[in-house]
Amino acid sequence: MSKTKTLKKQPKPGTIQLYNHSRSGEYKLGNRKFVFKKKTSFPNHLTKEFIFIELLNNLKDLEEDQPRVLENLYKKVTDMNTSYFREALRQYGTQRTRKLLATAI
Repeated sequence: MSKTKTLKKQPKPGTIQLYNHSRSGEYKLGNRKFVFKKKTSFPNHLTKEFIFIELLNNLKDLEEDQPRVLENLYKKVTDMNTSYFREALRQYGTQRTRKLLATAI
C-alpha cells in the first residue's frame, strides 16, 4: 500500500498537488486537476517546516509574485523551531533551497 500526502500548495488555480511513492502524472476529476508527484521521502505527518521548505523547493512553479513570497518567507523563518527546521531542510530541501536559507537560519 502506498503512502500519499496532500499538499495544499496550488501552483495553478484548481490544481491540487499530491506526493506519493508510487505514481506521477496529472488526473482530472470533475473540475479539479490533481497532480501526483513521485517523491522519495516525505514525513508521515506534515509539519509547517516541511511545507515551508516544499514551498521554497517549488517557488518557480508559483504564479504569485515570487520576490514578494520569498521576502515574506524570510520573515517567517524566525517563527520556526530551529532544530526541526534544520533537520527538515537537510532531509527535504533542494540545493537551491539550502542556499537561499543559508543566511536566514
